[in-house]
Amino acid sequence: FPVTIGRLLSNRDAPTKAMIYLSQSIPDSAWLMDFNYNEAGFDMRGGAMDPSFVTDFVTRLQKSVYFSNVQFRESASVDASSDKVNFSLSGSR
Repeated sequence: FPVTIGRLLSNRDAPTKAMIYLSQSIPDSAWLMDFNYNEAGFDMRGGAMDPSFVTDFVTRLQKSVYFSNVQFRESASVDASSDKVNFSLSGSR
């Protein structure tokens, strides 16, 4: 029981720090539409003006202690007349 409490106390601000890192890592021309972060890991859906922004975002997340095993789940063009894409990512904490 004391070990569990100690672990919870030592990690209590990890979600806050993860959100700060996330907001600093996402490119200006990308956005999130859905984000879930829990003990098991994370998943997110978003969009970007260009596919290269998604690649940059993944690279930045992979350098973080808050986001591990970052993987593309899906990436799709919004329409044929632009470079806009929707994406989904997942990973562990």
